[in-house]
Amino acid sequence: MKKSRRNSGFSLIELLCALLILVILVIGIGVSMDAGVGIYRDATFEAESATLAGILNTSLGDILRYSIDVRETTPEEKVEYGSNVEFVFTSMDYGIQDAYFYIPPHMSGGTMGPVQMKNMRNPAVVELVNTGAYPDLVVSNFEIEYSPREDAGVKGGYFEISYLISSETDAAKTRSVETIVRLMND
Repeated sequence: MKKSRRNSGFSLIELLCALLILVILVIGIGVSMDAGVGIYRDATFEAESATLAGILNTSLGDILRYSIDVRETTPEEKVEYGSNVEFVFTSMDYGIQDAYFYIPPHMSGGTMGPVQMKNMRNPAVVELVNTGAYPDLVVSNFEIEYSPREDAGVKGGYFEISYLISSETDAAKTRSVETIVRLMND
């Protein structure tokens, strides 16, 4: 009697084909996951930077809007406060007299996120906005310009505020923010 010989198992070619298909699937899943993580990081940056910009604009606007005495700094004040301090303001509603905003230098030499206010009535430095909730975000190129206006004896004017919010881990991610705050009597 002849026994029929059955091949059991897979041939080498079948095994290599199955392995190739498995490798292609793993690579496809890895690329998809990487793309998903990239989209998540972009969306997180957009959302967090928009939130920080809104908080910063509101904080600055609330204080500056009610300013009653905005004036350019004197040469002596520029030496004392810093040469980039163009104006000081007073806001009696907030108990602020001759104050200005600035961003302190970071330990690494770069610029850090918290925007601070120095109030001459109360020499304590006030941290206006803390980016502690957003450790990856950095506020830089912070500028405030004041444009006075006087019509028919009524003093007024507006502030042009601009700054950049960028990601500390990905330099390509930046948000440029520009806003205008008008004085209440303008």
